[in-house]
Amino acid sequence: MESLVIPANGCSLQEICDVLQRGYSDYAVQIDWNPSMLLDMIRLYQVDLRCSFLLQCGGKNVGCILMGRRGRRSRLSAFCIQPSHRQNLGGRELLNHMLKEARERGDSHIELEVLVDNFPAIHLYEEYGFRAVDDLVSYTFPPPTEQPHNIPTLREVTIEEVAETMLMYEAPMLPWQIAPETLFHMTPPYEAYRLREGWCLLTRTEKQVTLRAFFVTPEHQRQGVGRELLTAIRHRYPSCSLHIPALFPASLYRGFCEALGAKYGSFRQHYMQLVF
Repeated sequence: MESLVIPANGCSLQEICDVLQRGYSDYAVQIDWNPSMLLDMIRLYQVDLRCSFLLQCGGKNVGCILMGRRGRRSRLSAFCIQPSHRQNLGGRELLNHMLKEARERGDSHIELEVLVDNFPAIHLYEEYGFRAVDDLVSYTFPPPTEQPHNIPTLREVTIEEVAETMLMYEAPMLPWQIAPETLFHMTPPYEAYRLREGWCLLTRTEKQVTLRAFFVTPEHQRQGVGRELLTAIRHRYPSCSLHIPALFPASLYRGFCEALGAKYGSFRQHYMQLVF
């Protein structure tokens, strides 16, 4: 059956969401793909529909690849083939098309995240030259059981202040979803706080606080600032657990979280890159 790769910007948001829904139907983490979510990805993660593609087979959309772009960097933001067409090499056709376009426009590298137990996807990416550069591990702190004395007070700041500080101090290359460039596009209900030279960005529900940024300026690291900041967050919302999603590199945050008694979450990803 004849296949065809078409630009995503010629399709409606609903058409793109429909093929993503089918392609991720057997994914370990169920996602409700809808136009509102896709618009958020375009806003937050700079998904460029001009550089994203759908795969058609027999005139039907059976696969999709979404690409985020920032300067000469790109991110594979979503990639799927509906289960009934995975044996037809459609995934390779989409990847080949995407990589050809990326090389032609002069991209320096492409990054992606993939579940550590998604072995078929990992092998496919490795075959195309992607290499794991870090692990992204989730952690959870339960609600605090004790109220220590002299808990430092968090000072509320703007989201822009957190992002600007991370850029100013040249925060290490972070995964796309927690990079300063992403934070600039976040809006309330995200909340931003500062404690001395520690900065954080979070969102919360009635029972859980989730971190989206956590940064201590280099000259103040390993001086207890991070510990104080985390303690202050937990006790500001004492009825909530604190969740650190699998977006933070283990090489930077694992030792810190383990030292403070965090519990490992079940969700873990490889952070992979292909450098041209």
